[in-house]
Amino acid sequence: MSKDGVYLVKQFDANTAKWRWNVHNYSTRGQKLYSDDFEVGGYKWRILLFPRGNNVQAIGTYLDVADAKQMQGNWTRYARFQLSIINIKNSADSVTQGTFLFAV
Repeated sequence: MSKDGVYLVKQFDANTAKWRWNVHNYSTRGQKLYSDDFEVGGYKWRILLFPRGNNVQAIGTYLDVADAKQMQGNWTRYARFQLSIINIKNSADSVTQGTFLFAV
């Protein structure tokens, strides 16, 4: 079993990469978890996880701009991304929810 943390799986080009965030026993670790920051396309990102849901009764995962508080004025970022939750004990319980466009 690999350690908790964010790992680069594959760098396709300067703007495209596949990252993995390993989180063991996430349901016992609090209401809200952030991954370590990672960089794609020259921007810092992180994953936000709500183990018990974000105002719903289901796990919630989000892509988050890691340095948003340091950014000034009117800023935007665009990203096309896909988030998957992988159950290492039973792959049939794994979930991938489409490809999303992120614009802030």
